[in-house]
Amino acid sequence: MKILHLVHWKKSGIYVAAAALKAEGQKHGDTHDIIVLREDSSLRSSIISILSLIQFIFKANLSSYDRVNLHSFLPYLSSFFCFGGKTVLFFHSNYPFLKGRTTKDKIKLLLTQLSNKKRRPIAVSNIVKQCVDEALNVDCKILYNIIKHHTTDNHPSSVIHLGAAGRFDPEKRFIELTEKFITSNSNCTLHLAGDGKLLEKAVLYSKENAPNKVVFHGRQSSMENFYQMIDAYICCSEFEGFGLVIAEAMIYGKIIISTKVGILCENIGFKFLEINSDLSNLSETIISAGKMKPNEIIEMVNTNRKLLKDHFTDSSIYNSFKQQQLEII
Repeated sequence: MKILHLVHWKKSGIYVAAAALKAEGQKHGDTHDIIVLREDSSLRSSIISILSLIQFIFKANLSSYDRVNLHSFLPYLSSFFCFGGKTVLFFHSNYPFLKGRTTKDKIKLLLTQLSNKKRRPIAVSNIVKQCVDEALNVDCKILYNIIKHHTTDNHPSSVIHLGAAGRFDPEKRFIELTEKFITSNSNCTLHLAGDGKLLEKAVLYSKENAPNKVVFHGRQSSMENFYQMIDAYICCSEFEGFGLVIAEAMIYGKIIISTKVGILCENIGFKFLEINSDLSNLSETIISAGKMKPNEIIEMVNTNRKLLKDHFTDSSIYNSFKQQQLEII
């Protein structure tokens, strides 16, 4: 099977998910090509993105691809230039525009509805499926992200170092996390990895109020070292499609403190310390994590690792992907 993927940003979890499908596909004798519209937010990258889009349109229409997978809003629009009924929309998040609350969101929703062309899109979790089904009046297929498993039995004995990673965008709520962490009087240290438009604001607030409590690590070329330096992973996101970073933190044996988003909404039984959606109990939850007993930590870590191993094996997810690609149109 030969599949073409179009991804908006290279520095994104969506690209990681597409790359994981490509890597697993090679084991199954399949070919996956990925075209990225933008490497970064620079003007040069913006100009190159036009050339990348032209390249994609030529490949999608003139090459012998069995399917063309479009990942996120701007790639969805490219379906207007793809012919032959091979395009599949891939939803990695329950994007706010799917609610159609503002004029801008309503326009984006209408364009997405037209892009879908009455086909069955793919969603990365049940929470995303529910949102897409309602917005597009469809019955989405579900395909979980492929997770890179590791053989390690390590787990923290206590919570001293908290960690969070991602783009510093409003929906990730890193500003709120930084503020509430500093005011919680926790004895822990907060480690933040990533970049984005709100990073400077978070750094400034930290320097002015508690310069030694929060450590900013910037964008990570490899997350392995970051996971190894923390005891607990904390997620304050307003929404997550799958929550790949949460899953990776589980694999590395970390305590999970999170809002109920992504795979934590799946009826599987993951153990985590839940933060209210409005973050009203964030400070208390951070303090509670610091009071966890060793046996409580071991139970959480071992339970989550087993559930990931049972429900998210690479080969089974990829086999589902291939079957969906054959049936979806």
